[in-house]
Amino acid sequence: MDKQSHIDEFGRKYICEEAVNAQHDFLRNPNQLLTFSLLTYCDLKHHKFCYWFSFPAAVQDKKPKLFSKASIMSEFNKVQVANLLVRYDEWRRQSNDAFFCLHFTPDDLEIANLGTLKIGNETHYIGFCDPSSHEDFPGWGLRNLLFALSTIIKESQTLKILCLRDRYANQERIISSSFVLRISIEPEALSKGVKFVGWEKWKGKLQPRVVNVSSTMDPVKLADSAVDLNLKLMLWRSLLIIDLNALHKTRCLILGCGTLGCNVARQLLAWGFRSMTLVDNSTVSYSNPVRQTLFTFEDAKSGAEKALAAAEAVKRILPTVDVRSYNLTVPMPGHPVSNASAGSDASKQVSIVREACQKLDELVQSHDVIFLLLDTREARWLPTLLSTYHNKLAITTALGFDSFLVLRHGVPRDHGVSPSSYQAPSGDNVTRGIDGSRLGCYFCNDVVGPANSTRDRTLDQQCTVSRPGASMMASALAVELCVGLLQHPEGPFAPAETRPDNGSTISQGLTFSFLPHHIRGFLSQFSEVVPCTTAFSRCSACSQPVLDAYAKEGFDFLLRVFDDATYLEEVSGLKELQVETYFDEVLALSDGDSDYSVP
Repeated sequence: MDKQSHIDEFGRKYICEEAVNAQHDFLRNPNQLLTFSLLTYCDLKHHKFCYWFSFPAAVQDKKPKLFSKASIMSEFNKVQVANLLVRYDEWRRQSNDAFFCLHFTPDDLEIANLGTLKIGNETHYIGFCDPSSHEDFPGWGLRNLLFALSTIIKESQTLKILCLRDRYANQERIISSSFVLRISIEPEALSKGVKFVGWEKWKGKLQPRVVNVSSTMDPVKLADSAVDLNLKLMLWRSLLIIDLNALHKTRCLILGCGTLGCNVARQLLAWGFRSMTLVDNSTVSYSNPVRQTLFTFEDAKSGAEKALAAAEAVKRILPTVDVRSYNLTVPMPGHPVSNASAGSDASKQVSIVREACQKLDELVQSHDVIFLLLDTREARWLPTLLSTYHNKLAITTALGFDSFLVLRHGVPRDHGVSPSSYQAPSGDNVTRGIDGSRLGCYFCNDVVGPANSTRDRTLDQQCTVSRPGASMMASALAVELCVGLLQHPEGPFAPAETRPDNGSTISQGLTFSFLPHHIRGFLSQFSEVVPCTTAFSRCSACSQPVLDAYAKEGFDFLLRVFDDATYLEEVSGLKELQVETYFDEVLALSDGDSDYSVP
């Protein structure tokens, strides 16, 4: 729409034709000069309402000239001002016009309708109910009155105009901001080409006003605010000091959308996390929905991709969450890619694996917390390596039949440095806690490297079989541990302890003071233990030799590990450890020299 054409057409019709016409209708009904237009647009989908006022004011070829301006108290004496207010109140009871005529007599004054005005009479003032709050300028309605009067005069005239600003403040009537203008106007013929101005500005620009009521009308926004309110109520009631905004902004990468992945995603939503990425390479099967809480029978029926179906389910639960999904296979040690056992199409497979490694590396770098919830042990190796290399907080959750493990990995304080490279500060022991930068990862307790755990196993041995409640418990503990680390003053470097009644952080009275390294649960005994271990210098995933090999060789190093898991043992030093251990056993079992001595 052409805004100038709109205001011109509107002003010519409602001001020129209906008010400033040959019959001078504006003298009988001066409020016609105050006509305005309102453009509106309703965006019902997004609950936004746009509106734009225009107050048409005629643009005169011969502009009025201001001779003087005087305050009301200097123009009239106190008696005249008092009489003015009395007469004005009497007239106002009979009329709601914005313009009036003020006639002074030697003994009194009269207020009448504008039609009684005698232009040129020194005792006549034009009264104007001025809505403006500007110290120097009256409201734009006066411009239309001056334009209208200029069309009925035949020669130049000087008008005295009282801009009456009748205000109330603290139950007191105030008119001291009113003033009197002496203005000269020239005769002007009424033409059909009169131009108008008067579009209202918003925020200093010529633009419509926008009212966004989505927070009170949009069910999506209502759901989001309700979730936040529930968290705030929980905090207020428990008197906890938690930075919910930090949880909102934390980006979580969930590797594995099975039983653990689904439950972790649900727990993250409940805690107020609003950004997550889901990664899996499988499809939903008929056995999944009863345990994997983000899937339905329809997902299994259609063979939906787990990552995509889980992301869509998260969106249905809370539409405001930023959730993304990737159908990605995580490369694993002992799962050949380029050697003879990989098959005839090895070159294509290498390209696919290279892209998968690059994508996984990008995902790890772009997220704050990495949840390792994959099916096999070896599937967690590459994410562990990347998380350590990029200084990211990683949390592993694994299930047994009636047991579970929740573990937070050590987070190096420096890029590319192994947690095992840091020396223990004075007094650092298991009782007082181990610094978060020195904690071991998921593979630090292993003396053999990860390999293909599905080889030579029957179908039932390849499937994860566990008691249904284990995944719920493990997932909840993993998220609670994550929240605790994010709220701790030291973040992922918070020290890990073995008992909540000991340690330096307990005495500080922190909301999340006890943050263990391992949580090992046993459903058969309904018990948990919380051991604490430092990083292993020969770990197959986070040791310095492995990190250095990755930093130097990149994908070539990974490719050799995928093709031959024993190569990883050589790089990390596990092979040497195994040889040393075997040699010690030989020495312990061999006969001494004295048994074979010759007398």
